[in-house]
Amino acid sequence: MCCDVLGKLLSGGDSSTAAEDNNISAPPLVTLPKPHRPMTEVEVRVTETHHPAWFSTESGYKGTTYSDARAFCESIPVGEGDTYHLCPQSAYCPNGPTDTEPLYLQQKSFEGVQWAPISNEENGWIMIGTFNEQPQLTCQTYLEIHNSGPEWGLDGTSPELKTNILCCKSGTNSQNTASLPDSQNNEQPASNNEEPASIMKPASAMSSSEIQIQDTYHPAWFSKAFGWQGTTYNDAKAFCESIPNGSGGSTLHLCPFSAYCPNGPRETEPLYLHMDAFDGVQWAPISNEENEWVMIGDTADLTCKTYLEINHHEPSWGLDGDETQLKEHLLCCEDKTFNADAVASIQEGALSSVSNSDIQVDGSLTSTTDASNNQGGHESSVISTFNPQWFTADNGGWDGGSHSEAVHFCQQFAGKYGKKMELCPYAVYCPNGPSNSVIGGHDANFNEEGEQWAPVFGQANHWVMIGKKGSNKSTTCLSHVQLTGEEPSWGIDGSSKEKKLHIMCCSPLQ
Repeated sequence: MCCDVLGKLLSGGDSSTAAEDNNISAPPLVTLPKPHRPMTEVEVRVTETHHPAWFSTESGYKGTTYSDARAFCESIPVGEGDTYHLCPQSAYCPNGPTDTEPLYLQQKSFEGVQWAPISNEENGWIMIGTFNEQPQLTCQTYLEIHNSGPEWGLDGTSPELKTNILCCKSGTNSQNTASLPDSQNNEQPASNNEEPASIMKPASAMSSSEIQIQDTYHPAWFSKAFGWQGTTYNDAKAFCESIPNGSGGSTLHLCPFSAYCPNGPRETEPLYLHMDAFDGVQWAPISNEENEWVMIGDTADLTCKTYLEINHHEPSWGLDGDETQLKEHLLCCEDKTFNADAVASIQEGALSSVSNSDIQVDGSLTSTTDASNNQGGHESSVISTFNPQWFTADNGGWDGGSHSEAVHFCQQFAGKYGKKMELCPYAVYCPNGPSNSVIGGHDANFNEEGEQWAPVFGQANHWVMIGKKGSNKSTTCLSHVQLTGEEPSWGIDGSSKEKKLHIMCCSPLQ
């Protein structure tokens, strides 16, 4: 007996039974990562018109019936008295069907068979996944493929085929708004309040203070599933600022303390959107001051208190990227949360390099008063905390090996506090963040050396650009994954040594 498993899956049959009988795993839950490239003109137009936002089963979507999907979107408030709605077909695939990155925000299609509801017609669904080698089905509607509507869209079965959904702002629940000219569309005026792909529906009605926070900052929750790695404070800042907000070139930013706990500390549902505190110890970065964090976990009576309030000093893991399991969630907000004064004070005082008088005999950086005056308080604090030291082939014997070899290279040197040295974290290489100059203390001119990568503490095969890609200075202090979308193959072996001429080891203050 032979079975048409693919046909059964595509026609909306009981895929769980088919998968079990034929040793085929159900399609995995895949959550879209953060936007990774500029939007196309069509995507900008879709954003301004519909403001789509991705949701998944992790955000509370159940993947049952078409009516349930519509109710889910309409349960999410937008400002005062308005809600989201189902999105039209054009919002899912604004650039038309393509072999790669066909979905909104130029994302890849989901793995396996995945359907999402559309507003164009009752019980209408669009393929946002792929099955085997059939990418031509992506961005096609169920009706186009089968000439009928799916039964599971009415009875709620096969939820594993419906784990992701786009919700849009007012006006997108009508069937044909996407194809109408502006003069015929009854859309609300476009704004720059595009919600990112992680907004959770509130557990109960929003309080007046939450509504005020939402109208002011439009916070959005993010987690590891959306690309946040729980590393350094600067990484958190860069993560939020990588998410576009509308079409004017603006981005999101870290949220202030008030956005996390708009109702004040309390035993139940203390967090934004009446959410319960997360399990265990969980910290999230806030914009109120540099390297400041708020407790969003359910630890004793400490929820909604800052790290500084509790410990009276900043956390070292906010600078070195360690203890990632303690930093799994964060909020990103609109521009009003951007701590412009703090950033300006850092940028005004920071220099792209350090003078020779600030370098000790062993090549490490000093943290004297003069260095503090030259570099600004933040860079000086990094130096005094981590005691970084540059090495090359001539100075220390670094031969441009793999990331694991880099780890062992640093460990051969004795640190300042009775411990072996270790690879420096990103915050030490780049104390002023992405697209800014690397910390000083080196003899080389990285601008002239071009493409140069250095190994970074925190995770395997993690590298940061300390030179520049071509003539583009903005590539400095970006990771290899940020620039290329993947880890380097040369990072796990001894190849391409000419790209790895420099390494920095640290002696962190414990």
